[in-house]
Amino acid sequence: MSKELKFYIEQICREKGLSKSQVVQAFEVALLSAAKKAFGSKKNVNLTIDPETCEISITAKKRIVEKVSNPKEEISLEDAQKIAPDKGPGDYLEIPVELHDFGRIAAQTAKQVIQQKVREAERKAILDEFKDKVGTIASGVVLRKEKGVYVVNLGRAEAILPVKETLPNERLKRDDPVKAYIKEVRMTSKGPEIVLTRTAPEFVAELFKTEVPEIEDGIVEIKKIVREPGERTKLTVVSKDPGIDPVGACVGMKGTRVQGIVRELRGERID
Repeated sequence: MSKELKFYIEQICREKGLSKSQVVQAFEVALLSAAKKAFGSKKNVNLTIDPETCEISITAKKRIVEKVSNPKEEISLEDAQKIAPDKGPGDYLEIPVELHDFGRIAAQTAKQVIQQKVREAERKAILDEFKDKVGTIASGVVLRKEKGVYVVNLGRAEAILPVKETLPNERLKRDDPVKAYIKEVRMTSKGPEIVLTRTAPEFVAELFKTEVPEIEDGIVEIKKIVREPGERTKLTVVSKDPGIDPVGACVGMKGTRVQGIVRELRGERID
């Protein structure tokens, strides 16, 4: 069982990009839930998974009695003394439980809870990853348009680009590549929601950071940016190095740098 479990855990880690500890914890919660249902006890079952070998250890804590009236929580004195001869009536005994004792229902319960916990862990991992990317540019592909938003595939996650956050003169279609500024990341009942924009002044600033190494390196700084999306953007730039012309750095040789940004902005004028 431990070999199969280890394989399954490692497979989930690879496919979902989760840490081993996250997946092991999900399995522990799932199997413990199944065990408690199988044995009809919410407090007398313990379960651990060895993080290295993935060996499962399950014990049921039962009270020793002369006559058993509740098999799920009690064990007869006769049976108890076969395991622990020094124990007597009223004592509690931790009894190892074999996995096959779970039965079909318990296994199914474990499967459902595991799927839920893995989903939750995957959502949290995506949320944490993209929260760190707020304020940067993401590249993706348009999947579809629905209810006033474009749904964009970013690889590990889907994002929404509201139509009102696109440029006035652009109409995106399915499979169109798109760049956008990550405006916000929030958790909803359906999972992480990543909100994109192409109209924010910060989007233009990030495009310049990508195209102009001097901005990325901090030599040239954008001091002010004013934007009318789809029409024009005005930037004020300064150089910390007297030997570097900030405007020339942004424009590039023969306008190559700024032209790439203008193309991305569908012809928006940049001053």
